[in-house]
Amino acid sequence: VEAENGDTQAHFNLSFNSSLSNGALYIIAAADASVIGFDNPGYNFNGGQKPKITLPTEQTPGDNSVDPKAHILIYENNSFKASQSTDIEATFSHYAAYGKLSLTDFTAEGVTSYVLNINDKVYTINSSKTENVWFACEPATVADMTISVITTDDTTYTKKIVEDSTPSLEFVKGQVSTFTVNMDGVTTGDAVDTFNPTSRLESLSWY
Repeated sequence: VEAENGDTQAHFNLSFNSSLSNGALYIIAAADASVIGFDNPGYNFNGGQKPKITLPTEQTPGDNSVDPKAHILIYENNSFKASQSTDIEATFSHYAAYGKLSLTDFTAEGVTSYVLNINDKVYTINSSKTENVWFACEPATVADMTISVITTDDTTYTKKIVEDSTPSLEFVKGQVSTFTVNMDGVTTGDAVDTFNPTSRLESLSWY
């Protein structure tokens, strides 16, 4: 893959082991091929079957980005021509939504990880940071969410989102939900408190 135009575009070549017919082209760009699964090895995209994508639920983010394994891009072309001989201009879309979490008034030391339960979908984020902790998740409007912070002595500090939060916390595909959790009041392990998230949506600055 050759990056171009300030790393906002890339050029790459594809080759196929079998003959193609006119119809549809579906490309998944993922840092880890294990996120892509085929329930039926002879799947037919034209017939509605697409590869199954599994977003990693355990992630280790970078300083200013999500875990590369959770950064999954998709290109779909429903009018692909098998005789195509020129370059295809392919605009990829993001599979996941993204979050950027910060804690305030958190006095415990030695954070090792976070466990996020978003609408009963659980994600483990391995990070020692307390500001701008990135993660990827399934798109969702939050109806039920808990955030647990685990420290080096295996103590867990948990806060639960209040159900009537206004505005509601949303995770939108291809966008970043930046939000802050005030940990004031959680002074003992395994305590559960409620919080109103302060959040905003923003466009991605990386691709």
